[in-house]
Amino acid sequence: MDYSHISHPDIESLKSLFLETFTDSESAEEGQVVSGLVAAILSTTEPSLVEVFGATESELQAAIILTKLETSTQQSAYLLSPVAVATKAQGQGVGQALIQFARSALADQGVELLFTYGDPSFYGKVGFEQIDNNKIVAPQPLSHPMGWLGQSLAAENIADMSMTLTTVAAFDDPNLW
Repeated sequence: MDYSHISHPDIESLKSLFLETFTDSESAEEGQVVSGLVAAILSTTEPSLVEVFGATESELQAAIILTKLETSTQQSAYLLSPVAVATKAQGQGVGQALIQFARSALADQGVELLFTYGDPSFYGKVGFEQIDNNKIVAPQPLSHPMGWLGQSLAAENIADMSMTLTTVAAFDDPNLW
């Protein structure tokens, strides 16, 4: 598997990957929501605020989209969401390896914090821990607070931090949270 930063993302191939993956794992409706989010992020967000990473093996098998967060503390932070691993590539460690690859690339760029909103059992395998939303306030009210997760890429302990986060416009929909 080849892991890489995708500097010129192909919106249609990414939408397709996310649509198929989320339709297979959740529902056709969820596939539409997530692929629509991917399209919104990539078409409406300033490119300097978006990082895309992929895993390929003759074709795209997995992708991660990260968007810059503004923090009340002026620390450099990104939201890791959404993430898709093609159904046929799931259960092989591709998603975890891609997250590790992206995390290393961001740390090399000086990014200090990573956040995501998802399954604690999956993201815990790659260093994310549950965040107290009263201390590190998510960009929108959370429907599942246990899924608010983060990690420090610097030496600081994220559990000791307090801040408010603001996200890019594509994530400013309370229904996504």
